[in-house]
Amino acid sequence: MIYFKNVTKSFGSQKVLNRLNLHIARGKITFIVGKSGEGKSVTIKHMLGLLHPDEGQIIVDGHDITKFNEEEMRVQRRQFGMLFQHAALFDSLTVLENVLFPLVEQTSMNAQLAKRRADEVLKQVGLAQVENKYPEALSTGEKKRVGLARALAAKPKILLYDEPTTGMDPLVSEMIDQLLVKVNHEEKDMTSVVISHDLKAALATADHIIMLYKGQVIEEGSSEAFRKSTNAIVRQFFSGKVNGPMELV
Repeated sequence: MIYFKNVTKSFGSQKVLNRLNLHIARGKITFIVGKSGEGKSVTIKHMLGLLHPDEGQIIVDGHDITKFNEEEMRVQRRQFGMLFQHAALFDSLTVLENVLFPLVEQTSMNAQLAKRRADEVLKQVGLAQVENKYPEALSTGEKKRVGLARALAAKPKILLYDEPTTGMDPLVSEMIDQLLVKVNHEEKDMTSVVISHDLKAALATADHIIMLYKGQVIEEGSSEAFRKSTNAIVRQFFSGKVNGPMELV
């Protein structure tokens, strides 16, 4: 679904992506992991066309988006849904109005069909009963689920998750992980890309894991492959040890 081919991106003298090559499989759950500052968020921004590479190609669903103008990129972004780290709900809108927002902004769906779709995705995330509440009345986990419903509303081909379980207690994190898998299986052919520091979640839910280090893919494969990895940097990261070959600054 997504290919990065020799993608390089620098900010001043800092090279964040260094001839990065990666592949996101269609219809699968792919986790992109790595310590802070290794280019995970920058990679996501390139997928969305919010950043343009200094060199290289980015192929999304068969199209090289590095050649798109702003209008073409605006249309391209409609293929994506995004669950932000802190849900990013509109406080002045009800849950239902939040979920309706992308349908109103991005589609020509009439009001009746839009309401039906909003009800559908709220039910999918287990929150059909809160549509008239405002975000301030929701728990952290509920806000995250509303954010997911909003991301799903316009039926994206690709759903991006930015640290979906950061700051959550273990029980809520487990619920979000299970919901991520449920949604990916229920939405036909949808591709899920997750940026995360949550290694437990990556090992438990990912179809494929990509680890970035110094702007490149240092290891990729299944959860089982990562558990058995002999790469010293990978083993240090997954064990959470300070001492090892990985540079910590």
